[in-house]
Amino acid sequence: GRTEFVRGDVFKTSFSDATVVTTFLLRSMNLRLQSTFLAMKPGTRLVANTFGTGDWTPDETATIAPCERWCNAMLWIVPARIGGTWRTPKGDLTLTQKLQFVTGTLGNEPITDGRLRGEELSFTAGGTTYRGRVDGYRMRMSTTVDGQVLEWTARPAPRP
Repeated sequence: GRTEFVRGDVFKTSFSDATVVTTFLLRSMNLRLQSTFLAMKPGTRLVANTFGTGDWTPDETATIAPCERWCNAMLWIVPARIGGTWRTPKGDLTLTQKLQFVTGTLGNEPITDGRLRGEELSFTAGGTTYRGRVDGYRMRMSTTVDGQVLEWTARPAPRP
């Protein structure tokens, strides 16, 4: 009851409401669909057999062995769109996003290991690792310092 198979032109049929999409398409077709996939709701899971989608690195891969051909499965989780500047109690959080990878600064500290998995965000700044969730126009982050959980909320900075 939760599964629907649709027969149609993949470039003309809307599947934007799907929460899981599976494909067995050539890389060139996956690449043509990449912008459609990325426009889907954050957290949507995409699973492809054998062929990737351009420079979008899979979040997970699995290989069946022994296997003669078509042995690799790849999983992508549509990342939330968070690029830009966010206001936080720790200073501005300025983010540059490339697919599920994030760079930028928190205050004056550079961000390393920035990663999105759907709406879940993690990054390190100033030696502290932050984890949290993006919910539309709000980001809730937390970290543990000296055994104590510290939480903060960020909101997008007004655009000039």
